[in-house]
Amino acid sequence: MMTPKKLVVVAPHPDDETLGCGGTIARFAGVGTEVSVLVVSGHLPPLYDRDVFEISRKEAEAAFEIMGVTNSEFLAIPATLVRDTPVAKLNGQIGGFIRSAAPEMVLIPFPDRHIVFVDVTRHMPKKKAALECYASQINHAPSRSIEACMALARFRGSQNGCHYAEAFKVVRIVV
Repeated sequence: MMTPKKLVVVAPHPDDETLGCGGTIARFAGVGTEVSVLVVSGHLPPLYDRDVFEISRKEAEAAFEIMGVTNSEFLAIPATLVRDTPVAKLNGQIGGFIRSAAPEMVLIPFPDRHIVFVDVTRHMPKKKAALECYASQINHAPSRSIEACMALARFRGSQNGCHYAEAFKVVRIVV
């Protein structure tokens, strides 16, 4: 896998970047890649109080620091209202962030149908520490526990001859 000079991660919600590709973020940041994270939505009114969003934002910023993220932005769209946001507006905001970062690679956490695996064995301590920053998000459900994340990475690693891995689906490669 190539090592990009600049990488963008688009996360649907705070903690998705760490759950889905925290080890990959730490791996690339560790070799000097400039990593930018865009968090699209969050727990905001009308369903949640604004302070719930601020808690998850602070948790995300702490996790970003551990992983080596250099730039981040929160669009602050209420998670329950993303579907009501005009597509052109949402695409414009995401596209604008990506264009301004000028990355060589864009990652979007993707749960299934993966075809590219990244060995993150040496970076799992940072991923685990970053996940621990999300006290309000992690451990409330078995599927979102640190143990489940570690087990998934271990399983993906076992499929690829390493201890821990993260999986991605390639949507487009431009050479």
